[in-house]
Amino acid sequence: MKTIFDNPLKILEHIRKNNLNEIWSSYSTPKSIDAIRLNAYTPIYEESYVKYLSKKCTRMDKNKVICNGTLQVPEEDIERNVIHTLKCSNPKCRKYKRIIYRWINSKDKHKLHFNTPEKVDEYATQGRAFYGTLSLHDKQVIQPKVQYVNEKLIKACSLGIDIDIKSGNILDLNNREDLQKTIDIVSEELNTFIPNSYNIQTSGNGVQILVHHNLCRVNVFETMAKMNGLIIHLDSIRKEKGITKTKIDPLNTPGRLFKLIGSPHQKYDLVCIPINENLMKMESNEFKLENFNINKYRDDNKKLLFYNKCDVNETKSLYEVLDKNIIKHPEWGERALRYKFKDVVELTTNQKQDFTPEEELEFQNQIDEETDRIFGWKKFNIETPGRVHYKEKENNFIIQIYASDNDKQKILKEFKNKVIDTKLQHNTFNLESEFFKKLVR
Repeated sequence: MKTIFDNPLKILEHIRKNNLNEIWSSYSTPKSIDAIRLNAYTPIYEESYVKYLSKKCTRMDKNKVICNGTLQVPEEDIERNVIHTLKCSNPKCRKYKRIIYRWINSKDKHKLHFNTPEKVDEYATQGRAFYGTLSLHDKQVIQPKVQYVNEKLIKACSLGIDIDIKSGNILDLNNREDLQKTIDIVSEELNTFIPNSYNIQTSGNGVQILVHHNLCRVNVFETMAKMNGLIIHLDSIRKEKGITKTKIDPLNTPGRLFKLIGSPHQKYDLVCIPINENLMKMESNEFKLENFNINKYRDDNKKLLFYNKCDVNETKSLYEVLDKNIIKHPEWGERALRYKFKDVVELTTNQKQDFTPEEELEFQNQIDEETDRIFGWKKFNIETPGRVHYKEKENNFIIQIYASDNDKQKILKEFKNKVIDTKLQHNTFNLESEFFKKLVR
């Protein structure tokens, strides 16, 4: 499946013709706040990139045998003139790695920031799809060793809701129908407390909903986590209504990337556009890259109808509703803090986190304290290597164990002796619970 952008000059022409270089640089350095969005791109295909990226696959199977394949750019990506993923050449191995560049270049790991139209032009000839972070940071964040998750440098966040198509693309009418049904679920909820502060766009394929960053400028980490909790709830409603072709992902994190308006999709010849009407009323041609014209998304005064809805008076209701929901259903938002663990930080930022043992311990303690504070977890101190968090709910225990499989039973036994047996002495634990039965067997 060849792409209409089969050389970098066509991408540059698309960006310049539609003034995307000016739009993207303005979006990445908004006037309403002294902060910046960081940027990233999916690179176009170049032979030098392929040689640089190809490497031996070190994945082990269940028998601890290391794969002898090579991670390489698949033929379908080469045909599309893009480097979207690396896939293992071993047909028995399913390992793959998504490729997104977040830095200036391989030698200069300063984080990429589209601060001027000229900067956008420079990377237009290197990339296919282009992104900006949900979070807005102090400019210090561009330094190579500064982490996206440094809370002190995060000044605001565009709270995002990502609606993905599970199979196929937006040109399929059945997919589009399910997308609209899912949008309706989300909009019905958001209209109860922030009706004038969220914007809808396609990702080129799925749909993204962005709550304006001027509403989320206080307790940003907590608010992202609570928003993710609300999203988990909304996705449960989607399932209850039998909507099967889409899903809603809770992906608010400091380094999370969303498509920029007018950006080509990384896989299909589709384009990211604002959505201001029912998807079922839109023609398939409107989603196609070849038909994109930025002037379709301007009002009579030439003002861009993108990311333009914001009523700061709705800030109070945003925080009140998220607080109310998270108190009622705290488990909705617990997974929102997973990105703060070291391994997930590395996946999110594509940067290795080199901590000393002392820094690692301090980092983990901060995570534990914040998790406990927001979601009511308690830390169980263990002698066995690993981490344990637990909480009580309706005379039951919920326990999370981060340890090797060999140590988990040992930890459960220690937990039973020190916590559950103490509760039993005071008759505060449900003897008939499935968790207790499983634990004591």
